[in-house]
Amino acid sequence: ASADSSTLLRRFLESAIELTAAERGFILVVGADGMLRAEAAGGFGGGGVDDREFSGSLGAVELALRSGQVLVVSDVQRDALLSQRPSVVEQRIATLACVPFHHEGRLVGLLYVDSRTIGTGLTELDLEILEALAEQAANAMMSVQLQSRVRELHRTVAGESEFVGPDVLEELERRFRGPRSA
Repeated sequence: ASADSSTLLRRFLESAIELTAAERGFILVVGADGMLRAEAAGGFGGGGVDDREFSGSLGAVELALRSGQVLVVSDVQRDALLSQRPSVVEQRIATLACVPFHHEGRLVGLLYVDSRTIGTGLTELDLEILEALAEQAANAMMSVQLQSRVRELHRTVAGESEFVGPDVLEELERRFRGPRSA
């Protein structure tokens, strides 16, 4: 991910951790090769998601990815599917939320947050805000990627021509973004 995209994802993660009163979290992003990669992490005590100490609920991540739906569990120890997972037991995870985010129907990433203390749970409004944040993060990521592609095309075209007029740039933008809305 680009520096702009990483900054946006870190801010999104910080907002999600604050909203959910979580202790830690991470964001996975689908790379060009279709593989999920950790792009932002917080609350892991100096280590990141690649740290050997990390073992958040991979089962929760898998469930959210498979269903494509938001997964929120306010008391993981009472959840039939997750309470017996080794990662949940070892890390003493009490609450968690996984939010897949999509762009134009395609999975582009996932937010994961958890806490070792049982909180008050998320309200319907909290969930709506979390989903809206995920949608905005997906749109922002796609916008950053699009801008990067347009710049690369501009460099390619500029290298082949002595002059690239605004009409060429507008055509490139139109091809990748579609008609601009006023």
